[in-house]
Amino acid sequence: MLCGVVGAGPVLAQDIPPVLVIPPPPDPPPMVFPPPDPIPSPPRHLVLENQYFDGSVVGLRAYLESIKSTNAQLYSELSPDVTQLESRLATARGLLVGGLGVGLLAPMVAFVARQDCSGAASPAALSACGQENMDLLMVVGTVGLMAVIGGVAAYWSMAPQEQDLLQVVNKHNRVSPTPLRLQVGYDPAHRHALAGAVLSF
Repeated sequence: MLCGVVGAGPVLAQDIPPVLVIPPPPDPPPMVFPPPDPIPSPPRHLVLENQYFDGSVVGLRAYLESIKSTNAQLYSELSPDVTQLESRLATARGLLVGGLGVGLLAPMVAFVARQDCSGAASPAALSACGQENMDLLMVVGTVGLMAVIGGVAAYWSMAPQEQDLLQVVNKHNRVSPTPLRLQVGYDPAHRHALAGAVLSF
């Protein structure tokens, strides 16, 4: 009786089907969306009848140069104002370039002025040398950062803004029978309005 039970054991084991383990499917790759297209700034132009000039200090100067021989009186009245705007723009650009230049040179200055700690006589001296180099890097880095911030702030505070252009445009329109307009949002090269809107001042 015992032998029958023991002998039946292998038969029962052979009747158990093998278990097939199916691994889970891999995670799908993350979806990568392309970055949004940058929103272009609306075009600005100075418009005189069917003539278009860039809506900037450079455009004002180009317009004045175009009337210099045909309307010398209007040129002489507006040229000093445009010259003042050109001077402000040049000063603002100089301060911006200077600030960025100091910011770029600051790490180089810190690298050149650092101490060589390889000859330290003791661990304490090595630690003190490294700390001095770190302090120098922090000071020079702070000066460079402040120079960049100051240059950018000076540029935006001194560079001519839209209201400065409008002052010259309004002065032009007070003394000239042909109005000059500052137009924002129209692209004359492609003959369409950006976002369907055109503003004129």
